[in-house]
Amino acid sequence: MLQDGRSKLGRAREWGSEMCERIVGAGIPIVRGFCYVGTLHPQVAASGYTWKRGEGKATRVPVEHGIEALVGFAGSPLAVALQTRQLVRRRLEDTAASF
Repeated sequence: MLQDGRSKLGRAREWGSEMCERIVGAGIPIVRGFCYVGTLHPQVAASGYTWKRGEGKATRVPVEHGIEALVGFAGSPLAVALQTRQLVRRRLEDTAASF
């Protein structure tokens, strides 16, 4: 579906699903993927898209303003990546990791 580096898919959810399927098709054994797209909307800070292998298309998760104040988000890898603008890596087995 790609032509000259551009996708013919018009929605981020479809684009993310196809990207993850292509990654799996290339032999990289990912199980899930997540894409976060910030917005300028007064009520919705961003749209997140979660893809899980074997479940078909990604699921859209709207993110309201103020999520950064929630305890569950404050310590998450996404919060750290947004604050530091750095790559965050963590082994999924390491549930005690702090950021």
